[in-house]
Amino acid sequence: MSLFLILSLAAAQPGPPAALPPIAIRPGQAPAGSSPMPITEMAEPLALAVAAFDADHDGRTTRAEYDAALARTFAAADASGDGLLGYIEYAGWAQTWLGSQSALPGPYAVDADGDDRLSREEFAAEFGRQFARLDKDADGAVSHAELLTTRNPQLRPVFDRQGRPIRNRQRREAR
Repeated sequence: MSLFLILSLAAAQPGPPAALPPIAIRPGQAPAGSSPMPITEMAEPLALAVAAFDADHDGRTTRAEYDAALARTFAAADASGDGLLGYIEYAGWAQTWLGSQSALPGPYAVDADGDDRLSREEFAAEFGRQFARLDKDADGAVSHAELLTTRNPQLRPVFDRQGRPIRNRQRREAR
C-alpha cells in the first residue's frame, strides 16, 4: 500500500517547466521586452585616480594636488625604495589607482627609455601629459565634468597605441 501511495504522489508532481524561447541580443539594441537606459557618459580608468587625488575635495584636481599625489603613490609603490618601479610594482600601482593592472596608460607607455623600469621622471612626464590631455579647458585643474566622456552606444571608439581615443567608428552588425 505504501508503494502505491509513493507512486501516486510521484505521478502528481508537475513536470519540468517549459523551456523559454531564446532571446535574440544584437549589439546596440535592447532585447525585446526590456527598457534600456543606455550609458552615455563614462570615465576612463585614469579618471578614478585624478578624482581621488582631489586633496581639498572641491570637485577639481589641481596640477599641484595631482603632482603631490603622484609622488606619494609612486613612493608607496616603490617597494625596494630605489626610486624605480619595475613592471610588477607598476601593476600594483595601477591596480590600486586605476582599478586594473591592465588599465591605460600601461608600463610601456610610461617607460620612455625602454629599460623595463619606470623612473620618477618618466612616471611624472607621462602622467603630466595625461593631465594636460584631461585638462580640456587648460585652466590648470581637472574638474569631474572634464573626466567624463560622452559616448554614443552605437559607436565604438578607436584607440591609438597609447590607448587614447582618436575617433569613433560605426559599429557593424555581425552577419
